[in-house]
Amino acid sequence: MFNKVRFVVFVVSVTMLLSSCGMFGQGAKTKRSSNLIGSDGTSGVIQNECPEANTLPIGCSCEEESGSIVYTCPDCQSMSYDETYCECDNGEITCNYGNIGTDDTVVVNPQFSPVGGSYNAAQTVSISTSTTGASIHYTIGSSTPTCSSTIYTSPLAVSTTKTIRAIACKTGMTNSGVATASYNMNLSAAAIPAFNPAPNTYSSGQNVAISTVTSGATIKYTTDGSVPSCSVGTTYSSAIWVPSTMTIKAIACKTGMSNSSVTTGTYTINLSSVAAPAFSPTPGTFNTTENVNVSISSGTSGASIYYKIDGSNPDCAVGTLYSGYIPLAATTTIKAIACKSGFNKSSISTGTYTIVDQATCSGSCTSPGTEHPSATCTPATCGTQTSTRSCICQNRPTVWACECDTYYGPH
Repeated sequence: MFNKVRFVVFVVSVTMLLSSCGMFGQGAKTKRSSNLIGSDGTSGVIQNECPEANTLPIGCSCEEESGSIVYTCPDCQSMSYDETYCECDNGEITCNYGNIGTDDTVVVNPQFSPVGGSYNAAQTVSISTSTTGASIHYTIGSSTPTCSSTIYTSPLAVSTTKTIRAIACKTGMTNSGVATASYNMNLSAAAIPAFNPAPNTYSSGQNVAISTVTSGATIKYTTDGSVPSCSVGTTYSSAIWVPSTMTIKAIACKTGMSNSSVTTGTYTINLSSVAAPAFSPTPGTFNTTENVNVSISSGTSGASIYYKIDGSNPDCAVGTLYSGYIPLAATTTIKAIACKSGFNKSSISTGTYTIVDQATCSGSCTSPGTEHPSATCTPATCGTQTSTRSCICQNRPTVWACECDTYYGPH
């Protein structure tokens, strides 16, 4: 049994004229007139949408459904109909417009599945048209699609509130009307990411972990001040090392849920500084022909020391890593810095060693009692006496040796 008269888009519309039983009688038939259900009522132009309700015959209603225009009217006992398209069966009227063929001039409107509405989970939206060979073009938002808009090739993922508009096109046919479907997504949101340890001021570097209580969510973060999104930022996989003051921004994302809001954490790192390097022996002037062996140390346990002797400044991992004393054979300036993870690097220490190369009072000689022309003695004085020590050629044996200049006895 049928209680709906269907006017399919793109077919020639057929009318059902209301009349009284006395005028037409039960099952009375009449050919189409200018007052057609589904037409403009005067020129017979086919409509592809329901007309105004006050233009419908008394007792009839109209609904747009799945690309068709569906009319619901009283049974055929109070209707007149065209036997070319309609028939009366057990008091109800059914019209089959396949009897007159299809209208090949207009493409059938696109249809959405699922239809627009409010949803609490992400949707995958398919768009179709019953016109074979037609292409569908669509827009997302308020713009009206044309046959040059994005072509539909596969279902659209809808996870946020949006409006989709579509048009169907085929060469040699009139374009379809624009179909519109609005999807209001009331999705649960992913939980906001949390930082551990909490953002604060610290005296050493921190390993910062980020988490969300939403199982399966992906976290994106930035450390350069920019705002992360589900497609922008670094994907979190392990704790972030924060050696100095840093601001971290993070967002949690999961398919089928709304994105979390962006959370921000600022870590202020006020590190202690490594103790500056110290030299031993103390930088100064050295009268010697031997190397001056210089040691470098820092009062901060576990610190690494880097040094340079070319006049340029060292830095952490820049320069020679100190591992043992430095032998100096000539005047040299040493610059050194101390470094340790979790600390600010030390200041640069500088030490200049001036080395005076003088002959030593040693070896054989030929003229006892004569003084060496260049060799010096260390110490230069005779104990508590004020007299100086000189390098004198001795007699037995004839070697150079230091002696106080007040001694004149035989040797």
